[in-house]
Parts: sequence; C-alpha cells; structure tokens
Amino acid sequence: MSDHTRLFIGLPLPEAIRNKFSTFDLSSKGLRKVPLKNLHLTLKFIGDVDESLKESIQAELRNISVSSFSLAFEGLGKFPKRGKARVLWSGLKRVPPELIHLHEQIEDRLESRGIQKEDRRFSPHLTLARVKPGFKHPVEDWIEKYKSFQTEEFQVNEFILFASELTPKGSIYTVVGAYPLK
Repeated sequence: MSDHTRLFIGLPLPEAIRNKFSTFDLSSKGLRKVPLKNLHLTLKFIGDVDESLKESIQAELRNISVSSFSLAFEGLGKFPKRGKARVLWSGLKRVPPELIHLHEQIEDRLESRGIQKEDRRFSPHLTLARVKPGFKHPVEDWIEKYKSFQTEEFQVNEFILFASELTPKGSIYTVVGAYPLK
C-alpha cells in the first residue's frame, strides 16, 4: 500500500449536466470515454503527494475566498488544436472572472507549498474522451456533429480536492475535501 495519494482539484458537475453528455455518440474502439460519473472540470492536477503535504494542501484550500458563479458547456473540441487529436472536450460558453480568480488563488496558494504552477495558460474544459494512439477516424466529424451542443447554466458553489486511484478498469475518484465558495 502506497503512502502517497494522487490528487487533483476540480469542479463537480450536477448529475443533470453530466447526463446531458450521455447523448454524445462517441462510441468507437479508438476512443476511451470518460465515465459520466467521473466528469469534472479540472482546476489543478497535483500528482502524488505524501500525507503531510496533503494536509498542507487542504489547509491552503480552506483559505481560498471566491464568490460562487455559474457555468454552461457548449460544443466539442480537441487537443491539440493542430495535428492528431489526443483529447476530445467540451468548452465553456463563457469563462467567468470568478473561475479565473479561483484558478489563480489555487495556483498561488499551492506554489507556497512547493507545488509548481502550471506552465500552460488555463484552458477550462471538460474532458469527454481520450484518443487512443493510432486511431484513424477524423475527430472533426464529431466536432462538426456536436458544434451546436449546449448545457443549461448551473451554479458552482464549491470546489473539490479529489484523490485519483488508477486501476485497470479506469480511474476511481474519491472526495478528499469540499471547499465552499462565497
């Protein structure tokens, strides 16, 4: 048994919003779909940490103060934007300033605990599927098919520190801590 925990911080989605994504027909042997129960918007991937650092992270997250906000998803995209797709995702209809502020506070507070800030610009999205190496189907067909997809707005009142356990059947997420927004 490992004395380290693999952590990330994310926004949970209401069940009604997660279920909207069940209408996506992304069935293909070349895609590894994210199970509906695991859909979330990642704010920060932390990685493996020991118990002491996990407790420090929790203390920092309790001190974050950001107002609640609403989100809505729309469309389908891919990463990277050019070349062979590795990820299919749905983006936000608009990115509220509170979401950016929450991300910045998380990055700043965790940096004070020795966790490196992300090099890339924050690009909030919902990962729907990972593209397997060698997959030949043009994902642009799906992007075109779902370009008008939208969810209704939903209120974000908390962010979550998740533990992620990798298993042969996929990742298992467990809530380590929930942190309310104002």
